[in-house]
Amino acid sequence: MRTDYGQRNEIAIVGMAGRFPGADDVDGLWRLLLDGRDGVRELSPDDLREAGVPAELSATPGYIRFATEVSGAADFDAEFFGLTPAEAECTDPQHRLMMECAWRALEDGGTPATGRIGVFVSTESHTYLEQHLLPREQHTGPDLPYRLRLTNQPEFLATRLCYALGITGPAMSISTACSSSLVCVDTACTALIMRRCDVAIAGAAALRLPQASGYLYREGGTWSRDGRCRPFDASASGWIAGNGGGAVVLKRLADAVADRDRIYAVITGSGVNNDGADKISFAAPSTSAQIAVITAAIADAGVPSSDVGYVEAHGSGTVLGDPIEVTALAKAYAAAGGVAQAADSAASRRTSATWRVPPGWPG
Repeated sequence: MRTDYGQRNEIAIVGMAGRFPGADDVDGLWRLLLDGRDGVRELSPDDLREAGVPAELSATPGYIRFATEVSGAADFDAEFFGLTPAEAECTDPQHRLMMECAWRALEDGGTPATGRIGVFVSTESHTYLEQHLLPREQHTGPDLPYRLRLTNQPEFLATRLCYALGITGPAMSISTACSSSLVCVDTACTALIMRRCDVAIAGAAALRLPQASGYLYREGGTWSRDGRCRPFDASASGWIAGNGGGAVVLKRLADAVADRDRIYAVITGSGVNNDGADKISFAAPSTSAQIAVITAAIADAGVPSSDVGYVEAHGSGTVLGDPIEVTALAKAYAAAGGVAQAADSAASRRTSATWRVPPGWPG
């Protein structure tokens, strides 16, 4: 029986919650993945009309009529979170979704919202402010910029959540583009290891409004030509924006064991870096940087790479991104003395074909 829980920097996931396209909670997402379904929906002309998409735009050749939607995104219990109806109306739905996910994750973990709980969260840019609030006359006035900044800009989300829940740990709103949610988790783990907090909430939310709107496909871009994301597939042509939100509650493993918490999983190591200039362009991924960060995470975990049986990949579904990620995973595991057995990506909100890398591939 293991007794060294306090001797390693391991972090337990003791609570989680989320809302996703085609799945209203974490269990629903799991069922969706097991069934091989996705949360992408084809939009009808009525959908586009109700979303305010101009007819001339939706009729443009190359307009892709597919989208991902979170059901009930407009619903929010303002009173529960200490907001007036007017304040709730002025609050970015991404902030509202993040608040709901954080509370439900705490509830799922049986964790009281008190004391030194850290918050590490992220959201997308504030399309709600630009498209829904600023054009409306009743939201004009001398205090407009300050009031709406507090309820819409991403940098205020973490402390706003702390204020709503009455918690006093470190609060950070983090923005690192596609990696934001995992950087939130890594930063939360570091705060727990450094004992800056006793519990941490890490999560992210994204709601691109209006949800029921498509996009214009442009050859050579990163968006899918047919509204489907197919990571590691020969027919992959790009990605599609995914709406949704999720949060996990983290504790030091020794504390979680002592408190007899339900433990979903244990984070044994992580790594964070950036590409620098070692890539063909600013927006392109870097093979060397991905190899370095994967290698660092394996080393930080302190487990043999041969023990890793599954990798959840980024899976951009792009012609450039997928081969670079496969190459980086193969080389990183080969350098660590192991073989990447299988990889998958939930980026498409479905289970995709796994791949197996033979030893030494690619050279």
